[in-house]
Amino acid sequence: MPPHTGASHTSPWCPTRMLGPGEPQDHLAMATSIQQSHIRVDFSTHGNWRIDLDDVSIACETLEAARRIACREAVRRRPCEVLVRDAYHRVIEREHIES
Repeated sequence: MPPHTGASHTSPWCPTRMLGPGEPQDHLAMATSIQQSHIRVDFSTHGNWRIDLDDVSIACETLEAARRIACREAVRRRPCEVLVRDAYHRVIEREHIES
């Protein structure tokens, strides 16, 4: 994923744009006043990708499959943040799905 330049852009796997440092202040205030869900996509010790939702975990063989499911669930739970983390739990991708 290219470095964030501050400009809003569309993610290649979720139909939304990321919040950047150039977002208007009133938009950020509105975003923080709404309860936001979180979906985590983690690489598991078993060699697959695990999607952690509020009430269930889903295992996927590939990162692309996990991204598709996470994006679909995030759209249903808007506003939502999707975090993709590597085996060491470092965030490698972060996506904000707005309402």
